[in-house]
Amino acid sequence: MRIALILAAAAAFHPALTPFQPPGKRSVEFGCPLNEAGFAKLKKAIAWQSASARADYYFDGFDGKKYLLKGAPVTIKVRVKMKAKGPHWQVSRFVSKDHVTVEGVDVKIHVTESWEGKLKGAKGFLGAADTFYKRIDQGGAPLRAAGDQVDKAWRSVRAEKSLPGLNVFDHYMGKQPYKLYPIRLSSAKQRLTASLPGLKLMLGTEPERNAAGKTVVLHELEVEAENDLNPAQARAAAMQVGKLLRKAGVTAADQTEPEANGYLYTARQLTR
Repeated sequence: MRIALILAAAAAFHPALTPFQPPGKRSVEFGCPLNEAGFAKLKKAIAWQSASARADYYFDGFDGKKYLLKGAPVTIKVRVKMKAKGPHWQVSRFVSKDHVTVEGVDVKIHVTESWEGKLKGAKGFLGAADTFYKRIDQGGAPLRAAGDQVDKAWRSVRAEKSLPGLNVFDHYMGKQPYKLYPIRLSSAKQRLTASLPGLKLMLGTEPERNAAGKTVVLHELEVEAENDLNPAQARAAAMQVGKLLRKAGVTAADQTEPEANGYLYTARQLTR
């Protein structure tokens, strides 16, 4: 089968970025959303390793009405990754975004810069976050009170030790008044793993909320490059991923995904 590669230059995103010291670790990642049918096709086509699960806690500054980093010109993520060796604090930003299309199947290319390190004294911080998540459907004053406890615990943690990327987070928050509230918890993210030369593949499912608060299930292929790649090498690797998808029978129709802006529901619950 002949594979056609189309570079979507118009969709590339290369923002002007403020440099930070120390610089973060750059990584190249690829991926694409899948629906249930596309997930089943890809799962059947490859010999995947046994599933693993990991919880990630995501946070953002809340100004009393909205989450602030969600509206930032540069995409910033703040999370705690629950690894086997313990929780890790991470601040990351997108350096560039692009994508290629192989026979109608879209593969995203993301270059990310991340600051990460072990998070000490996390028990109270994450415990407060767990309480927050339990109160989302209740909303109102109980939810705001739980959020305030998260903010209080976080400020205690950051006062005791300089967190990696804290200067990056503070830069993008600027002088906006905020409290650090949870924005999302991926507590049941299941993954299957496989590999291509130089690439690690992760096929995952994850329950998420939509803007109405209902649970939807997301399916996704995530791919990490094992080595540094220049733009031309990244596009070649993305084409390799696209070929794999097409060989598995995945089409553009298999890349639809449900709307899952759960943070909108959480923000609405906070303002009740």
